Amino acid sequence: MHGSYRKAHLSRAELDWATAGDAISAVFDTGDLASGGVGRVAMMVGDEVWLPEVMRILTLRGAEVVAHPCDWDRSEAALVAASERVSENKTHLVSVARMDNAAGVGSQVTFAGEYIGGEPIPLMRYAMAQWCRPGLEEQPIFSLKRREPYCKMMGDHLDVLGKRDPALYAALADVPAVQ
Repeated sequence: MHGSYRKAHLSRAELDWATAGDAISAVFDTGDLASGGVGRVAMMVGDEVWLPEVMRILTLRGAEVVAHPCDWDRSEAALVAASERVSENKTHLVSVARMDNAAGVGSQVTFAGEYIGGEPIPLMRYAMAQWCRPGLEEQPIFSLKRREPYCKMMGDHLDVLGKRDPALYAALADVPAVQ
């Protein structure tokens, strides 16, 4: 299987030397473990982690795992933005960071999680992650449960995708004319 992705949302610095791609990543079906695959995988590059819509669209397209090569520019990108994208969408995020990144944060895996009921609120609402130590070349071993990205529940009555109401989007985007 072969796939590619040209980053669609460039940072200010990247605008000086790069041209944006024309679409966000496709979702690549690599097959299951029995066939040597790892499931439905998509990509998100660098600071696209700050854009909620990127991860949401990949989730709506059926991604189970989002591969995220990155160069953390500040610790909040890893510790807040990555966790929020996973919490909002319940899709695994595998962030592979440069060892010399400015934030001094290592690579990480943020798990989609699975609501089973009765968890403390922090476990229901915030994604769990496994980190590598910054500045060290490590090979983390982790297991991604393929069923977790299919459980979109964050509480007894909160399905992060099922509670969407696209019919209301037009009203939210309607901006009255200034007189």
